[in-house]
Amino acid sequence: MRFGSNIAVLTSDRFPGGTSTALATEIPSLIKAGLKTLYSPGLNMFRGLPANPHLANVAKRLDIEICSEFQVISARTVILHNPLIFKFDQAVDFRIVCENFICVMHENLTYPNGMDRFEYERILTLLDNIVECRTFIIAPISGVSRSFIPPLPSEFEVAQLDWNNIVDGEMVAPKTEPEDRRGRHSRPGMEKWPSIADLRFCFAAGESFILGADYIRNHDHGLQNATFYNYGELPVDKFLSKFDFFVYFHSSSWRESFGRVISEAICAGKVVITHEYLRKTFGDSCLYASPEEVDGIIETHVSNPASFIEQVTQSQAAMTQFSRESFEEKWFPYIT
Repeated sequence: MRFGSNIAVLTSDRFPGGTSTALATEIPSLIKAGLKTLYSPGLNMFRGLPANPHLANVAKRLDIEICSEFQVISARTVILHNPLIFKFDQAVDFRIVCENFICVMHENLTYPNGMDRFEYERILTLLDNIVECRTFIIAPISGVSRSFIPPLPSEFEVAQLDWNNIVDGEMVAPKTEPEDRRGRHSRPGMEKWPSIADLRFCFAAGESFILGADYIRNHDHGLQNATFYNYGELPVDKFLSKFDFFVYFHSSSWRESFGRVISEAICAGKVVITHEYLRKTFGDSCLYASPEEVDGIIETHVSNPASFIEQVTQSQAAMTQFSRESFEEKWFPYIT
């Protein structure tokens, strides 16, 4: 069978956050493997939203076509970045012909309580109806993502490798004299933020900087030493320059499938304190604790700058598992 190209990507170019950032970072590697076209159909999930500017700029700079009107996607390997794009569509008017179809799971399929997050069985059935392929591969993006994949029908193969985000940001050297200055950011959805009580454990002491917790500003949060910024008010790199400790906890109803904000903080030279379950993704790159333990951890590292430097150095060294070279070594044998 002849194909239109070696690799094609199917996604929405309107994802406002992590999916678009991860794909934009990945595009240079996919070009090396033969990518020429990114397909972004007009589905209902993000109808009316503008294109993600970061993804659009990368595609333009690297001369990748973004195609929104088509009847057939034909390539040796078709990579779907995030099946969530089909959440509000019962059917589509295109089909996909390929040897290898790789469905990259940017979202956990279930919630921590086991509930279905986005009708994944219906979406997989929809894909099965429009995809003509030899292998249909489910690719989790982390150990956490993998742990939320329930048993699936035999026609869907779960990859043994994780389709990790590529993290290739510049590594900023740790401060030699850290201060008790804490921060965190994420989009403003309430699932991304912990209870007010846990926020107080994390940010009541020291000087704190919080970006994206828009709703909290209207509550009696009791964080007298915290400076709040609305989501999008500051560029992430400028925000991260304001503190030394990235303290990341969220609602008990949520689990990060990857946690790109954590990788950004590590690259920026921060000590990251977060949930124990994220050890499945980040290994030695973070400190794992409960909100109640945050003050003691920060006090230890402020009073002993050598331990702060050692932790940041260790964290950044461990990030090589998410390097571009590691991604290409793992996945090029399957997609080229």
